[in-house]
Amino acid sequence: MNTQTSSRDVLIAKLCRPTALDKVALGFAVAFLFGVVAVAALAYVAIGDAPQGRMWSIFAGWAALGFGLGIAAPWALCRSLHAGVQVARAVRTNRAAREREAEPLAAFFQGRIA
Repeated sequence: MNTQTSSRDVLIAKLCRPTALDKVALGFAVAFLFGVVAVAALAYVAIGDAPQGRMWSIFAGWAALGFGLGIAAPWALCRSLHAGVQVARAVRTNRAAREREAEPLAAFFQGRIA
């Protein structure tokens, strides 16, 4: 039981560790948010005192859509694929370890009907 707990802890540590993908996604997110703030500031200066309620709502909606589809969704997809690969690798390792433990008993079970 302790080996399962420790392998689970190792797997969780691998999955929670920031990867290069996380750092790149964070860089894109910061650049995207900087661009959104810059465009918003330029739009505010260009429009001046004109009615802006609808414009800001459209701008915020498109910015959220662009952030979600351009940065958050691809990052989440890649992160989930990374997690799936790590889990599959851990399962394969555990299965191989169990097969090696059961090898000495295999001679006793050959020819038996279950």
